[in-house]
Amino acid sequence: MVLYQEKTTLQAHGLPLSPEQEAMGSTSQIVSVLASTMSSSTTTAIFADNFFTSLELVRYLKDINCRYTGTVIENRIGKPALKPVKKMEKKTVPRGTIDYVSCDDGILVV
Repeated sequence: MVLYQEKTTLQAHGLPLSPEQEAMGSTSQIVSVLASTMSSSTTTAIFADNFFTSLELVRYLKDINCRYTGTVIENRIGKPALKPVKKMEKKTVPRGTIDYVSCDDGILVV
């Protein structure tokens, strides 16, 4: 069992990082390492808030067949970006309007 301990999680448990994990931000590294300790990632789904979510993490988890759902901060999406929050406020668009970006590799950002 790996216990989450903020910035010291990786050092406290002596968990090595792959080159792909090293390229991620520190919060995404933690989720990717915790996911790699699961016995069967193909039957696992991870849900997280915007503190942990990044496109790099989602791609990594997809590569190990692990499902992921999470909220994301605007500046962590990359290009092409979603419409700015100001343009999506309910005063400027009809209720229920959504914006999305999809990638060729099957990742969808709504």
